[in-house]
Amino acid sequence: MKNKKTAFIILAAGKGKRIKTEIDKVLLPVAGLPMIQHILRTIAEIKPKIIVPVIAPRMEKLRKSLTGIQCAIQKKQMGTAHAAASARTLLKGFDGNVVILCGDSPFVTSSTLKSLLRGLEKRQGKDLMILGTNAKNARQYGRILLDDQGMPERIVESADMNISEKRISLCNSGIIAGKSKQLFNMLNLVKNKNAKREYYLTDIVGIARKKGLKVGLIEAPEDEVMGINSPEELAEANAIFQRKIRLKFLRQGVSMHDPNSVWFSYDTKIGRNVTIGPNVFFGKNVRIDTGVTIDSFCHMEGVTVGKNSSIGPFSRLRSETRIAANVHVGSFVEIKNAKIAEGAKIPHLSYIGDAVIGSEANIGAGTIT
Repeated sequence: MKNKKTAFIILAAGKGKRIKTEIDKVLLPVAGLPMIQHILRTIAEIKPKIIVPVIAPRMEKLRKSLTGIQCAIQKKQMGTAHAAASARTLLKGFDGNVVILCGDSPFVTSSTLKSLLRGLEKRQGKDLMILGTNAKNARQYGRILLDDQGMPERIVESADMNISEKRISLCNSGIIAGKSKQLFNMLNLVKNKNAKREYYLTDIVGIARKKGLKVGLIEAPEDEVMGINSPEELAEANAIFQRKIRLKFLRQGVSMHDPNSVWFSYDTKIGRNVTIGPNVFFGKNVRIDTGVTIDSFCHMEGVTVGKNSSIGPFSRLRSETRIAANVHVGSFVEIKNAKIAEGAKIPHLSYIGDAVIGSEANIGAGTIT
């Protein structure tokens, strides 16, 4: 059932100049999945009434990738407040809570977003909620300035900070939630009197306080709210994802000889009592059943491997490959679009493509199908 009182605006119209790519920035993959799709998967857990990505006119590939979602167009890139206001037409008639977040922050969790929304409930009494983080490396984050009661008073962006403000570690994540009518009314009041001559979304915090509205704050870990604006940050994001998913599998009982050398896709599925050697790559759509051993330097994508099979070392398993239980695939074997029945053996130096190998078959070295 959809949450009729919640809408999301995803800001995705940025040019991404610093990341130096011709691809729309939010389509760049983290562990094989475009970063905006990470966000959409998270938002889907909340089941909002409407999701409005805000994109630029040139972003046709991005628009086509967002199947079933209507996008708002920010005709000119004039700042984050201007981008958020571009969603107004698609949210016409919506009366509820709106969460605004950035399309280049793929790690925010549904539990954090739910906490942000809870702050807008009557018992909490907040009119606006912001998500902050205590950053070890503040980089280009805006800083959240608190009043004497420890409540957010305003946010200052990096280009407009003085020396004392740069020392503040409490940073803005770029994620804000508010009540729709108040939110859009405040967006109308944002001015561009700042170093970049842009309309900053963050200015609505100061506007809200001047109106006597209540602004709340919750915090999340820096890794969760990181934005990706450069090739270095994209690499860092992938490294963070890999650390988290490796830890998840280790805690589930997967054995890895050298965890740091194993690369997982966002959708990798691995059963119990699986052993993985060093330098193994899992691309998209890989399913490994229980009791499987994968030796070093194997590469697989679009593959299922049945119980108690052994793979590698130096094996490549390509898309549409289905390996049954108790199969042995050995050194320097490549398999594509093939079905390998239970108990079969392909020990070494073979290419099996577009084929069906029967149960208990033993394929000799040098075989090409």
